[in-house]
Amino acid sequence: MSVFDNKSLDEQHDLLLAECNAENLRQNNPMNFPSGFFRVESLSGKYVRDDFYCPSCKIHVKGTNHQPQGVKHCGKTETPKVGVGALIKSLGVKSLTYVDKKIL
Repeated sequence: MSVFDNKSLDEQHDLLLAECNAENLRQNNPMNFPSGFFRVESLSGKYVRDDFYCPSCKIHVKGTNHQPQGVKHCGKTETPKVGVGALIKSLGVKSLTYVDKKIL
């Protein structure tokens, strides 16, 4: 006898989601993915693709560089950062100091 016997589809869906949520709470990010969008490189340092990971809902999306519409998760849509801010983040710079040449 299954826990799904004599249950409506809505009740089965709720039970299944509850089981998935309980399993997600027991997991700890075993692959140690960074949070948000990140760059995947081979062992030799060659660019492979961009991925996305959310520690809250445990979603891992591979190849986000082919998804310009972003990633839907946790009731919102995240899009990768572009421009100078994305470049700075990709270089691993923690802070940026701007010096105006006119002052020098």
